[in-house]
Order: sequence, then C-alpha cells, then structure tokens
Amino acid sequence: MVCRVAWPPDGQALILSAAEHPTSPFQIWNVTLADGQTEKITNDTEDYYGISLPSDGTKIVSVQRRKNSTIWVAQVMAPAQARQVTSVVGQSYGLSGTRDGKLVFSSQTGGNLNILSMSIDGSEKRQLTLNAGDNYHPAVSADGRFIYFSSDRTGTFNIWRMNAEDGGALAQLTNGGGDFFPACSPDNKWVIYEHQSAGVPTLWKVSAAGGEAVQLTEQYASMPAVSSDNRFIASKYFIGANVRGIGILPLAGGAPIKLLPIAVFEWQRVLWIPGQQALSYIDIRNGTYNIWSQAIDSGEPKQLTNFETGRIFSYDWSPDGKQLVLERGELLNDVVEITKFR
Repeated sequence: MVCRVAWPPDGQALILSAAEHPTSPFQIWNVTLADGQTEKITNDTEDYYGISLPSDGTKIVSVQRRKNSTIWVAQVMAPAQARQVTSVVGQSYGLSGTRDGKLVFSSQTGGNLNILSMSIDGSEKRQLTLNAGDNYHPAVSADGRFIYFSSDRTGTFNIWRMNAEDGGALAQLTNGGGDFFPACSPDNKWVIYEHQSAGVPTLWKVSAAGGEAVQLTEQYASMPAVSSDNRFIASKYFIGANVRGIGILPLAGGAPIKLLPIAVFEWQRVLWIPGQQALSYIDIRNGTYNIWSQAIDSGEPKQLTNFETGRIFSYDWSPDGKQLVLERGELLNDVVEITKFR
C-alpha cells in the first residue's frame, strides 16, 4: 500500500511512503525507475507519513508517527483505581485475556507481527508465533485451551488455531483468504470471523475443529463478538442509509434483531460484557477515550472508566466481568529529516 510519492530532481527514482502488508508500518522506500529495484530507506516499527523533497534532493522530510502504549487494569466497581502494569513495545493489533490471568496480544517483533503471551504484570513473556508471516488479533477460547488468530503465513490471511500454552498444534481453519477478527463462541464449538470479499466484509462461522465455513450475512458486517449465552453476535452494521452502528444478529444466522446507534470508528471493537445482555465499547467524548456500556434492551449508555487523558487502543474483559485490561497510550507525530539516503 502506497501512502505518498515524491519525485527527486534527477528523475531517476521515486521516493515512496508505503507498507509491504496491511499490518506493516509505513516505511520510506527508494524505487529505481530503470530496473524497478526497491530499497528501504527506513526500517523500523514506526510509521512515516508524507514526503517532502527540497529542490536539491539532498534530504527527505517526513512525519514519523510513534505509538507509545501501556497495559492497564481497571476494576469495574472502582474505576478510579485503574493502574498501569506494563508497557508494550512497537505496533500492536489486538489484546485478549485468558482464564488464568494472562494476556495474549499481537506485537511487531522483527519484520513481522507475532502473537505473544505474558502475565498481567508483564512477566513470563513468551513469543508463540515465529518467522511465519503476520499474525494478529488473537482470541482465546472460552475454555482457555486454544488461541484463534488471523495469519498470512500461507500467502493470504486465513483463520488459524494453536495451543494457548505453547503455540503448538497449529491448524488452519479457513482457506478462502481475506479472513480476519476471529471471535470464539462460549461453548467452544464455533469461530465467527470477518471475511473480506470484493471490498464488502461479511460474517462467517467455522467449526472450532475445522470444516466447511458457513456464511452468516450477505451485507456489510464487521468485527464480530459473541454473547455469553451463545445466542447472538454483535458486529458493526449499517443501521441506516450510510450510517454505521451495531447490529445484534442470531448466531444461527438471519436478519438482525436489533440495531443500536453506537458510534463506531476504525479498529474499534465492541464486546459483550460477561454474563450480561449488554455491550461495551470505546467512545470518544470531548477528546477523551473511555469504555462505555449499553444494555441491549433498554437504558442509557453508561461510562465505565474515567480516564482524562490518553487513547484506548484495545481492551478485553476478565472472564468474571469484574475487571478490564486496556492498552492505553498516545500517537506522537514528529517531523524528521533524513539525509544521505542514496
């Protein structure tokens, strides 16, 4: 994917801001026009947006975006006592809690996204995927045995399963490509996921043991979550003409039973609160990121956390619904100059 293009004065090459994969950071590249050879000018975990070249072509000016984030734990009954427990290095995509109090998350390690696990205090960190494409948005099964995730290790993104303990016993569950955001049913029988085809995401499900996938929606539906009673899916959905909100759909398939005007934005995941017929979601009000809840049948939205600064990138519930684990931080933009790049 190409973000920006600049033409040096000598006309012999192009300077690009581009990403190798959808999950890769945007880096700056030099592309020689004569032979099409590409060379990375930057090679790190930050994003570089925009390219400006002076008339003599001796330097590149770009905007470097850095993500600084930390992991926090918040007790639902005492949100003011939220505490930071550890930091996250590099880009991250997805966070999931386990039954034994550990965290599973995707983070940039080396040149790829990999899935790691660690204790909630940051200790016992271990890498579960290695040298096998990009792997992200892990989801832990309700019984804690397996991790489901999206990976392009065979060339296209499909849903995979591995042991939660050591990353072993790998199994590929889907084969069509364009499969993302797995969510596990509480009875451990199904994995619901988003399939991207012809630019329109739809929801599908596949047996947790593998088998033929079943299509659940025909129109736009994205980033599913399964209710605690194993009956419903919540997902991003069109609730009106060109208006996105949240649709509540039967797990067995069929039309939505309810449409909720919850504001959604890129990468935002809506989750079911364990043991409740209510959803939780990230909301931004007056520039402040917090977790809010919304009952399915009635009631007004309720604010669950009271952070006054920082963004919330991802979060998950403990199995008992008593605490939240959150990845919080900032996106920092710095203007940088790059010289001697050719």
